[in-house]
Amino acid sequence: MPYPFKGQLNPIETLPNPLLPTKEVLELGKRKFLTYCSPCHGNFADGVSSLRGQFPNPPTLHSQRARDFSDGMIYHIIVNGQNIMPSYQSQTTVEERWAIVHYIRALQRAKNAKLTDLQEVKKESQLNVK
Repeated sequence: MPYPFKGQLNPIETLPNPLLPTKEVLELGKRKFLTYCSPCHGNFADGVSSLRGQFPNPPTLHSQRARDFSDGMIYHIIVNGQNIMPSYQSQTTVEERWAIVHYIRALQRAKNAKLTDLQEVKKESQLNVK
């Protein structure tokens, strides 16, 4: 099925992420993010990369603006590109793009963790020790 918002700069509506953030999906997203996104956005999506200074620096994906994007908007940017970022539609499958979105969300959550997130991790680690 063709992407319905191809070529639009800022679509009014976007698609919802059809994938669940399972371990396998996050691992796929990590592999593809490190392959296609990290050369510019950095391994942790903070805009610090091996190409820094060779091109205009890409934005951090931890800004409030990026965190406020819907999953569909991040997917849209991967499909269409943005500013000097090219489209990655031909290099990635639909599933890989949605997996990248989940991985970006995991990076954002890790860098912007709330106290409740930390308490949940602590609780899980205590359960795994028993």
